[in-house]
Amino acid sequence: MQPLPWSTPFLRRIAVPGARPEIGVAVGLRPGHAGQEVLVSYNPRQRSVAFRLRIGRALKGMGFSLGWLRALSPLIVGERGSWVIGLEAAAGRLTGTLYIEELARFFSAPELEALWRQTAAALALPLPPPIALGSPYILAIDFEPRGATRLKRYHLRRPNAGPLPEEWGVPEVLQPDTGGHILQRRGEDDSIKVYRCYPYAERPEHAPAAWQDWHTLTGQPPPLSLSEDTPITSIGARLVGDRISAAVVYTVPRCGMRRSASSPKTSM
Repeated sequence: MQPLPWSTPFLRRIAVPGARPEIGVAVGLRPGHAGQEVLVSYNPRQRSVAFRLRIGRALKGMGFSLGWLRALSPLIVGERGSWVIGLEAAAGRLTGTLYIEELARFFSAPELEALWRQTAAALALPLPPPIALGSPYILAIDFEPRGATRLKRYHLRRPNAGPLPEEWGVPEVLQPDTGGHILQRRGEDDSIKVYRCYPYAERPEHAPAAWQDWHTLTGQPPPLSLSEDTPITSIGARLVGDRISAAVVYTVPRCGMRRSASSPKTSM
């Protein structure tokens, strides 16, 4: 794909010397809205306090307020969780999302619930409703230059965990669970976003079938200048009643860097 004009300075500011990072691109479509929402994320694939400091310096240099990040830091100390940072150009300005992943590896269930409450209180944001399925996976915070705007929680459903609740009205193309599912809820409502995950694979011949699933869900060809041999890690939709309000594809362009064999990634 062609580089996005605002993504190169962001990646240069955030890059960790010597790291072999994962560069992600998430593309969102919303009915009734022209154009595409595009988020570029950087995952150094290492748990490091130094990277957290780098995030702060990079965001400050790009004009973002850091009050919310300072309020969050005491709640997740040391190397608990894997931090991933994403930036998006929307409506002529930059916004972003911070993802704190692998939560269940570092926090017990009671600790995680306390973390959710403490984060919502510290950032003065609505607490996302709980998700009954899967295991806690990601705590995400949307932010803009003036501060944090939304708190989101993600749960991971492992492969072959069984069907999703019928009352959710999940489109048929998102129901197969051979790669597992990621479920997301945000703080301002109880709608749910369901991502169908695809196994991480280096072989591009697996991509066309996933792109066909994208086309089935959205009726759209591959977005931007992505091609049908660009690997997909997940596609998803936010479900509001019986209406799909958003669709997302997350890809890892081949940038001369091998992808991690960790759990599926998603964003937005």
